[in-house]
Amino acid sequence: MAPSAPVLIAGGGIAGLTTALCLAKHNIASRVFERSSVFHEVGAGLQLSPNASRILIDLELKAPLADVAVTPEAIRVRSGNSGRELVQMPIGTGFTSTYGAPYWVVHRADLQSILLNAVTKSPLIDLQSGCAVARASRIDGGVRIEAQSEAGRMDETGSALIGADGVWSTLRTRTMKLPAAVYSGRTAWRATVPIEAADADDARLTGLWLGRNAHIVHYPVSSGKRLNIVVIIKDQWREETWNAPGDRALLEERLSDWCPQVKKMIAAADTWLKWALCGNDPSLPWNRGPMTLIGDAAHAMLPFLAQGAAMAIEDAFVLAQCLAGDRDDPARAIGYFADARKARVQKVVATARRNGHIYHLSGPMALARDTVMRALGGDRIMAGYDWLYGWQPVEKRPNRPNT
Repeated sequence: MAPSAPVLIAGGGIAGLTTALCLAKHNIASRVFERSSVFHEVGAGLQLSPNASRILIDLELKAPLADVAVTPEAIRVRSGNSGRELVQMPIGTGFTSTYGAPYWVVHRADLQSILLNAVTKSPLIDLQSGCAVARASRIDGGVRIEAQSEAGRMDETGSALIGADGVWSTLRTRTMKLPAAVYSGRTAWRATVPIEAADADDARLTGLWLGRNAHIVHYPVSSGKRLNIVVIIKDQWREETWNAPGDRALLEERLSDWCPQVKKMIAAADTWLKWALCGNDPSLPWNRGPMTLIGDAAHAMLPFLAQGAAMAIEDAFVLAQCLAGDRDDPARAIGYFADARKARVQKVVATARRNGHIYHLSGPMALARDTVMRALGGDRIMAGYDWLYGWQPVEKRPNRPNT
């Protein structure tokens, strides 16, 4: 098969669309297969730290994203029980200067819409909606997929196949023969409310509340018009699907000993959706010849570092670089990609897991955590994440100025 055959991408979410755009920037054609007939992004907000936002800016998406994203001044950490502030970690204009890109918070639907608009304008990207990749196999010089749509079955060939089909990836289990994602024992409850329902500070800050077996994150989205709220709790999952409506009364019961500010925020949202939080082992192989998984399909992680979307965006950028650098041998290029990404992603997954333990401490251990955070201060805490936020795939990463 000629190297000019398109790259096939299973999944039209953030990972898949970003991959298609990154490939197009290198003049590589792709075909995206999305099982949904209507593109929409369920959920609410997400955080785009500089390691991700700089890639989106490189894709010439700065202007539309700046219209809908918010750049909070800081992450304000508070005790869920007492309401007392523990520390503020700066992520505003100084953060942007340090890393050369902003720390944005944005509604998932807004990001999805911006990516989709860019994809539809590219002559190098063919978008097939209402079409799910069911099976894939290697052929001489490339891959063949079997896709299913309302019109029936279709067979397609390409130079490579990118599995960007999310945490419940079909390609992960059927083609790569890897285990499915595993439930973590935690659920995420998500809601958005009008920004007027929030305290004044919440319109300019990201909030992080820590408590026993639970924590809460909130930040403004939709050009600052709404507040995105995420409550993560230790829980059991008995639903038949991976997300379901949530009963606010149950959430209020779980947080009954939390401070009045939190209770007021929870009561402001009438509609809650809950998600089972699942993860994959990132040390398992993602690639097989000219086929690879990216994003949640490869390394679904817990949201205690807010890096799930960022790692998918990084994956897309690096994969496109590798395929562009070795156009005659996509399988070898994909091998380079996996080698380049493994160590970093494993470190991110491990750090997120550690944060989950720290956030949900109680008793004397929680008191010790709070004391350490106050003693360190926001600048020193954030400096510990230079390795994360300062990542750049091509040029030398900037140095953080001494503080």
